[in-house]
Amino acid sequence: MQTFDTYKDYFLCVISDVCFPKDNELYDLAGFDFIKYVKENVMNLPTVLQSSNPENAKKSYEIKSNFINKNSESLLQDLKSFINYH
Repeated sequence: MQTFDTYKDYFLCVISDVCFPKDNELYDLAGFDFIKYVKENVMNLPTVLQSSNPENAKKSYEIKSNFINKNSESLLQDLKSFINYH
């Protein structure tokens, strides 16, 4: 979040994992919290959450973020399409 706060005026998009360490412990919802924070600060910034758990897609869309399944056979194409579109 510190890096985002410092450079938020220069971001073209945010690509985040759903689960990553927060306060030195693995936090299963860290990506959702981060994307919510991003959207509160830069409303129209395109975002995408990545996860190997397809159940995270619904929650991702609820917070108006795109979702990419990390186990998808078209993962690289999905990322490329997201970047090209936004």
